[in-house]
Amino acid sequence: MDSFENPFSEFLKSQAETLLLRAGFPPLIYENGRDQELSSIKLKVPEVLSILETIIPDAQQESLKESGFEKFEFQTEHYRFCVDVTWNESIKEIRFCKQI
Repeated sequence: MDSFENPFSEFLKSQAETLLLRAGFPPLIYENGRDQELSSIKLKVPEVLSILETIIPDAQQESLKESGFEKFEFQTEHYRFCVDVTWNESIKEIRFCKQI
């Protein structure tokens, strides 16, 4: 996987409800309760952090630093997402859930 666009594009094209990006693991999509790896390459912390920095609203950045968890909405041209971020010593992940 060369960039975030690759797994995110696959996620958008799929019928999957959820995309999970977690440092140390390959990107996963969940469709009808089943998980599927989008790549065998594990994401690195800087890759996940770079993605997070491009989508998290300024107001949520400070809260995330304090609590290690934040929830917000993110929108593309065709989809709206609920985004859950867990960022602490042991877990660094972003979960995108498509909103209908």
